[in-house]
Amino acid sequence: MPGRSWVSGTGSTPVGEAGATVVLIRGPERGGMKYRTQAAALVAGTAVLGFALIGPVTAHAETEVDPNPCKIDGWFVNPDEADREPTRTYGGFVFESTDLIHHNAPAGLTTADLDSGDFTATPTPDQPSFFSVEVVNADNSGYATLRYNRMSHQWDMVTGGQLYSNADPDKLVEMTTPPKSKNVVRFGVGYTKNPAGTVKTTVSVVSFQGKEYKLGCVKPTTTPTATSTGTPTGNPTGTPTGTPGATTGTPTATPSGTATGTPSATASGTPGVYYANCAAVYKAGKAPLKKGQPGYRLGLDRDEDGIACELPTASPSRTGNPIPSPAGEDEELPVTGAGLTWVIGVGVVTLGAGLAAYWFTRRKPVR
Repeated sequence: MPGRSWVSGTGSTPVGEAGATVVLIRGPERGGMKYRTQAAALVAGTAVLGFALIGPVTAHAETEVDPNPCKIDGWFVNPDEADREPTRTYGGFVFESTDLIHHNAPAGLTTADLDSGDFTATPTPDQPSFFSVEVVNADNSGYATLRYNRMSHQWDMVTGGQLYSNADPDKLVEMTTPPKSKNVVRFGVGYTKNPAGTVKTTVSVVSFQGKEYKLGCVKPTTTPTATSTGTPTGNPTGTPTGTPGATTGTPTATPSGTATGTPSATASGTPGVYYANCAAVYKAGKAPLKKGQPGYRLGLDRDEDGIACELPTASPSRTGNPIPSPAGEDEELPVTGAGLTWVIGVGVVTLGAGLAAYWFTRRKPVR
């Protein structure tokens, strides 16, 4: 009986007794089971590694949120401050460390007409000069940042490593040589870079030159939407248009008979109509609201074009209702598709399986 031994690779080589023939076989001889165990362990290890990479990416995709949930436009960071933008939430803009944000100032505003800005923040920032404006000339000369100090009730300006302060911003910009610009181009809120803030605060409203800028909104809920859109014709009041018609018909008839009888008198004769937000307007079926109509107010008109709570131009919602629900434009959709890490995870699993197959077949017994 010819002897047996192990060789690597493929081919035939005389071994043992003269004239013996080499035959490549598979079997448990001389450690074959050991290689199978190692191959199984390699496959299991790579599978665990691959799914460990895939799992967090899948979970992240399911929980990813809208970076601008309230769809508030007009606020920005300068190009050299991209890493300082605050986080936008339904409650407002969240500031920490060196975060700040800007908004373009009204056209033609100068330091002579400048009022101290204000804001609503919770909790209170640990820097009293949280509100600021930027001045610069048309040729980009005379740039400076003026910060209003709530504690001293003065405007502060740092330039050339020196701090200047004055209650009158128009005089403050003249304290340097050459003087700084008097053209106010931007305003905003946020922490200074040095030192940085240590309190994480949420700003919900910024006030400037007699105007309020809301940085938050009411978080939409899906439950009321499903109920209201699911039973539009089952309302006890009758047809879907019956309730709105009764609501608007009663106050219209009374003022028109006692006042001037014009549409403008009707609109001004319903002071009790108030909507907390656009979600309430949509739910009442009154969107869009035009200036002069009951319930219209500047706080609902973001772009101040005289039309509040405008209807989106997108296609109707999934329920077929052309009027947006309270969730409307703020609805968050799950992120789908394979990310780079997911692809890498699958690649690791595939590579591991290939290595295991190679490891299992690279050694074979001979006879």
